[in-house]
Amino acid sequence: NLFFQRCTFRFSGVFAKIAVALTSKPQLEQLSLQRSNIGRDGCAALGTTLECFETWSLTYLDLSYCAIDDDGLQTLVAGIAHCNPLHLCLSGNFISAAGLGYLSVYLESESCCLEELILYGVRIGDDGAAALADGLK
Repeated sequence: NLFFQRCTFRFSGVFAKIAVALTSKPQLEQLSLQRSNIGRDGCAALGTTLECFETWSLTYLDLSYCAIDDDGLQTLVAGIAHCNPLHLCLSGNFISAAGLGYLSVYLESESCCLEELILYGVRIGDDGAAALADGLK
């Protein structure tokens, strides 16, 4: 398990180095970056890392309050398809209906193994709720 809660990565390249180092740890079960401000670039690095292996042992991923936007979520979605089953926390991020549309495509896919999705404090609105509902059909 690896917990980087409340870390402030000032440069996206620093977290990118950590994400690359994680490729040597596919047995990692829990990763928490809560309030670590990884943003779009951090999501891209993490998504790329998770795509490196066909299956990860990762079952818990906490990305709450990490300044993730729609584009960041889009880059992450391809990687989380390699984690199963997964508890994913995206609370407090800047995700709109567009970002939830990317997540919806994953929810509809055969590779979706999401067991829990936590979105506390995400202002999804009616359009975001509709996007999630589409993915859950």
